[in-house]
Amino acid sequence: MVTLLGGISFWLPVASIELLRKGQMSPIVGTILPFASQLFCYAAFARGRPMKRGLALSMLAGLYLLGPLFMEIGATAGQGGFSQFHGWRDAVYLSLCSIFPPATLMLATYHMTLLGVMLSSASMLILHFRYEKTHAPRIPVER
Repeated sequence: MVTLLGGISFWLPVASIELLRKGQMSPIVGTILPFASQLFCYAAFARGRPMKRGLALSMLAGLYLLGPLFMEIGATAGQGGFSQFHGWRDAVYLSLCSIFPPATLMLATYHMTLLGVMLSSASMLILHFRYEKTHAPRIPVER
């Protein structure tokens, strides 16, 4: 559930703007809006609850798993995406892109959201390693 929440919170605002603007989107909007919405969603979900182990990593996984699907949805308004879908071959390609994270980075480059993906990836990793409680043993560093 958190994985879906992480992916939807990042990609839904971008896909909505693309659908409303007929495929035209500013790189600034593609960078700031998805990053801010996922960070807000993380803060809202984690607020008032004890920090769950792996919340940020689950949201990060959702970003990469749902990215190709939402990029296809957004590209449909600009005469691409699902308007150019040609059967099972494209369905297999979309599925493979969803489970291969570097493909999301490649598609985000053309989609003008690469900086947003990188900012969100870095922030979720920092939130996980800095603020989420883990049960892994810490290795003491001797000086």
